[in-house]
Amino acid sequence: SPEAVRQVVSREAAEAVTEMLVYAADTVADLVGVPGYSVAGKSGTSEVYTTSGGVDPNETVASFVGYAPADDPRFVILVVFDRPQLEHYGTRAAGPVFQEIAQEVLSLMAVPPDSVRTGQP
Repeated sequence: SPEAVRQVVSREAAEAVTEMLVYAADTVADLVGVPGYSVAGKSGTSEVYTTSGGVDPNETVASFVGYAPADDPRFVILVVFDRPQLEHYGTRAAGPVFQEIAQEVLSLMAVPPDSVRTGQP
């Protein structure tokens, strides 16, 4: 079994980061959100360097990492696409995949919606 050795991040810092990640996810909720649940997450888009040391303007690495429910996380999901073909930005390429997996995991784990868990609408 895991054994807690020390707390490396204060509760206040963890709550502040979660608040920022919820805000980030809310700005693109249509792509990463799960109705009824708070989601915390962030997209990433990075350039791909060529062997000659330059940047290929047509290639990216797109990602989205998030967790849910934000106030009581049950899982973390990281989706990464190396050189995606259709969408090149993390939110658009990886966000919908995160959304689909998160919806399924919340359902499979039978996690009640935020309103039920917290008693707030």
